[in-house]
Amino acid sequence: MNNFPDQEFLSLFGCNDYFENELVNPWPCERHLARVILEERNLYRIQVGLNLTAWATVTGKLQFEALSREDFPAVGDWVIAEQPPCADR
Repeated sequence: MNNFPDQEFLSLFGCNDYFENELVNPWPCERHLARVILEERNLYRIQVGLNLTAWATVTGKLQFEALSREDFPAVGDWVIAEQPPCADR
């Protein structure tokens, strides 16, 4: 799992070679592997690193294509989180 900056987080939260092999390389730097740790309505709290969490939402594409609740992330799922562009750019 050499593509991720926080190896300790990934190992502690159950990431393994299966997840890494499912991902396309090279990674864009704005995307991060994260674990869903809390769900509140249409918001998800994701763990991005040992001491880093963030709020996230699903993309419009997923919302449009979802057929049922099971199509959305659940607590414990691994997701790819895309960081929004900085306002300064």
